[in-house]
Amino acid sequence: MRTLTKDLALVAGRALLLFVGIDVLLGSALLVLGVTVGPLLLPASAVVAVAATLALHRGLPRADLAAGVLLAVAVAAASVAVAGAFVDMSYDGNSYQKVAMGALAHGWNPVYESIDAYYLRSPVSLSPVTHALWADHYPKASWVFGSSAYALVGNIEAGKSVNLVMGAAMALLLWHYLRSRFLGAAGAGAVSALAAVNPITLPQYLTNYVDGLLACTLFAIVAMLVARADERFCQGRGAAADAALAAAVLVCVNIKFTGFVYAGFFCGSFWVLELVRSRLSGGSAALGRTFARRTGYYLAVVAVSVLVAGSNSYVRNAVDHGSPFYPLISSQQVDIIEGYQPDSFASMNPYKQFALSALSKTSNLWKEDVQLKVPFTFSADELSVSVVDARRAGFGAFSSGIFLVSGAACLVGCAVLWRRDRAWLGVAAAFVVPSVALVGLTDGSWWARYTPYLWLVPCMALVMLLGAQGPRPAARRVLGAALALVMAVDVLTFAPAVLYSASCTREYREFSQGLLARGEEVSVTLTDAALGGVLYNLRDDGVDYRYVPGVEGGASQTLGFVGLVAAE
Repeated sequence: MRTLTKDLALVAGRALLLFVGIDVLLGSALLVLGVTVGPLLLPASAVVAVAATLALHRGLPRADLAAGVLLAVAVAAASVAVAGAFVDMSYDGNSYQKVAMGALAHGWNPVYESIDAYYLRSPVSLSPVTHALWADHYPKASWVFGSSAYALVGNIEAGKSVNLVMGAAMALLLWHYLRSRFLGAAGAGAVSALAAVNPITLPQYLTNYVDGLLACTLFAIVAMLVARADERFCQGRGAAADAALAAAVLVCVNIKFTGFVYAGFFCGSFWVLELVRSRLSGGSAALGRTFARRTGYYLAVVAVSVLVAGSNSYVRNAVDHGSPFYPLISSQQVDIIEGYQPDSFASMNPYKQFALSALSKTSNLWKEDVQLKVPFTFSADELSVSVVDARRAGFGAFSSGIFLVSGAACLVGCAVLWRRDRAWLGVAAAFVVPSVALVGLTDGSWWARYTPYLWLVPCMALVMLLGAQGPRPAARRVLGAALALVMAVDVLTFAPAVLYSASCTREYREFSQGLLARGEEVSVTLTDAALGGVLYNLRDDGVDYRYVPGVEGGASQTLGFVGLVAAE
C-alpha cells in the first residue's frame, strides 16, 4: 500500500482556502442577484471547492488527493462544531459583528437595503441599535461565510468557524512548504503552530473579531508568495497555486479595509520582485511576458474581489458616498483610533508611536501614557491577559525581547545568505519593504491588531535558526528552540481570554436554561443596547422572549458579560 506524503497538507490547505473564498464569492454574487443567504450556500460552496481542488491537483497521487480532501472536510466540520460550542463574549462580537451576521442569515440584503430598513421588518425581536454605520459599509467576508454557517446549522456561534478554518488552512500550507524546503516535520510543525496560534489570533479564535482572521489570511498570502518566489519549489507556481492565492486575496480584501491595503502591499512587493528577476534572467522579452501575465492575473483578482465579492461594501460605498473605503477614508471620515490613543502620541510620528508601544508593558489602557520596561522583564498581570485586543504591547509580555532577538537573528541570517544564496535577499526585501512601509502608513500601528504581519519576523527567525544550512548548526538550533519556547510562553499569556470565553459560555447556558424552564414568554432588555447580537443566541435556543426598552418590576436573571436582563 502506498504511503501518504506531505502533499496531503498542501491539498487540504488549498481546499480550505477555496472553500472560504468560493463561499464568500457565491454568497456575494447571489446578493447582487437579489438572493439572500440560505442553508444551501455552505454545502454548495464545499462541493464546488472539492471539485475545484480535485481538478487543480490532478497530477498528485489519488491517495494524497483523497486524504487531503477528507482532512479539509474534517477540519471544516470540526471548526463549525467547536465554534458553535462557545458563546462569543466580546464587545464587538456581540455588537455589530453578530448583528450583521444574524441579519444576513435572516433575509437582509446589504446590496439593496440598509440594515435600518431591514430592522423594520425583521422576524427577530432585536435591540433598536443597528450599528448601521459599520454594518452597511464595512467589508463582509466573515459575515457572509458566518451567516451561511448560521443558516445551515441554526446556531449563530457557528459563524465564527471561519477563524478556525483559515487558521488551519494557513498552518497546513506553511507546514507543507517548510517541510518541503527547510525543516523537519517537528520544526515545521513548531513554526506553523506559532504562526497560527499567536498573540493576535489566540484571544480571537472563539470570537467574531476579525483581526486574527485577517492575520491568518495575510500569513497564508505571504507564505504562498514566498513559495512562488522560491525557484526550487515547483509547487509554488501553476494553476492550483494561483487559484489558492486568488481565494486568499479575495477573502483578505473583504475582511477589513486594511486587508485591501495589506494584501495590495505584499502582493505588489512580490510582483516587483518577479518582474526584476524576469528582467535579469531573460531580458526585456521575458519581462514583458511576466508583466502581462502577472499584472493581468492581479487585475482580474482585484476586479472580482472588489466588484463582485465587495459589491456589498466597496461598490455601494463608492456609489452612495463617493469613496469605496467610507467611512474610514472619505470626505465624511470617521476616526476610530484617536479615542483609544495615548494622549502623548498625538505629536509623534507612527514609527515612534509603534516603538514606544512595543517597548511598554502589556495592558489595555486607553489614553494614559505608556509604561516602558526592559525587554524580557514582566509583571504578574502581564502573564494573564484576558482581553481580545490588548492596546499596549499587544504582542505580549515578552514580545519586545522576542522581536529584538529574532530581528538580530534575521540580520545574521541575511548576512549568511549574502555569501551563500543572494537570491533570497530579494525575497527578504519583498517582505521587509511593505512591512516597514505599513507601520508608517497604518493609522494606529501602535495597536498590535493593526500590525499582525510583524509576528512573521520571529517565525522567519525560527526557520533560519532551525534550518539545515548555515554555520554552527547545533548552537543555532539551541537558540531556535529557546526562542520557540519563549514565543510559546508569550502566546500562552493570552490563554485567559480563551478561558474567559469558556466561563461566559457556561454562564450563558445557565441563563438560557433558566429562561426555557419558565415555559412562557419572557421580557428581556440590555443594560447596553449596543450588544444586541446576544438576542440571536436566545432565539437559536428556542427561548420565547420579547425585547423591551427596560424591565419593570425588577430582574430575575442577569447575564453579566453582556448585561442581558430578564424580568421577574
